[in-house]
Amino acid sequence: MKEEECIKKLLQGEQMGINLYKKYIEKIPEGIEHNKLQQLILEHQEEKSKLENILQEKGMDSKVSVGLLERLTEFSQDISLLFNTKRERLIRKLYKGEIMGLSYCERYINEAGEELVPEFKNYIDKNKQRIEVLRGLVDRNEY
Repeated sequence: MKEEECIKKLLQGEQMGINLYKKYIEKIPEGIEHNKLQQLILEHQEEKSKLENILQEKGMDSKVSVGLLERLTEFSQDISLLFNTKRERLIRKLYKGEIMGLSYCERYINEAGEELVPEFKNYIDKNKQRIEVLRGLVDRNEY
């Protein structure tokens, strides 16, 4: 996988994460969980901006669109939101989504080559930190 392709896939993932967080957070009442999820949306937006800047600095096009697979995933999440609105389930789904996103990130970065791995170590660490925040919320909601 080329560097540009890798960064664009990461960028698509960030956009998908932002979209899903926005949909889920609408279903979670104001409070600690809502505030933490708002912060995680901001982190995804910051990461998206960083990735766009990296592409622009390298003279590459920073525009990406969400692919068919991502659209289908978002559609299935929309359907799921019609029936699953319990706060605990929503937070658990975000948690699982972040874990899945991390595995894709690691795979894309490793496939892009050794020179990209050090540059994106911090990116992977930020993803792991978001997972820990969500794990804390999941643990808090298990009675």
